[in-house]
Amino acid sequence: MTNRTLQFWGSGYATGGTEPISITAELNNIIVYSGTIPTDYTTDPSVLTEDQVLLFTCEVPVDFAGTYPMIINLDNPVGVDVYFAQIYSNYMAIVNPVYSPAQVDILKYGLVKSDKVEILIECAVPPLTQGEIAVLNEGADFSDPIQQDIIIAHNLPLYISTGPDVWQPIDAGTDPRSNVVINGFPTSRGLTPPGPWGWMVSFTSESSGSISYDLTLIAGYA
Repeated sequence: MTNRTLQFWGSGYATGGTEPISITAELNNIIVYSGTIPTDYTTDPSVLTEDQVLLFTCEVPVDFAGTYPMIINLDNPVGVDVYFAQIYSNYMAIVNPVYSPAQVDILKYGLVKSDKVEILIECAVPPLTQGEIAVLNEGADFSDPIQQDIIIAHNLPLYISTGPDVWQPIDAGTDPRSNVVINGFPTSRGLTPPGPWGWMVSFTSESSGSISYDLTLIAGYA
């Protein structure tokens, strides 16, 4: 089974310090990362998307989907702040770029089969043969295995994989983190903005800091 990589972005700050922040991350009760994260020693934490950097990565199977517990512990706290922001993945499903938005709407929601076949004819690479067009016109949808083989052979799937080098958010427009607990205290997100949320965690020098939550992953696409 192919693995995909999850990228965890954010910001680590230890103002006046010299040692990088060290963390241990567990996903579904398995340690997926243990080591240091990029650390800034001169500025206050920023919550701006453009200021976030890659903190750490881990691998999960491409078909790994559902809601799993995750906890990130700071090892040897020195009085720092960490902002946990975007989470990205490779091998995600995206709409096939051969189709225009209008064509996608017809393929997804259209009721006339012949309209969909006309789009397939227009976008097929290499071009469809008359025999293949006849096969695609059969039935109410494109569920027949022979039809699926034709669609794949002519680069016509509605969704394709981003592959190993293109990264997409793991969420589907909603916050992938829920039931967030920071340093032992349940923490609610604000009302705005909608969608994914960033979480600021202050690790004091007197106690070990942690953030835990339920992480919802949608399946990847190989």
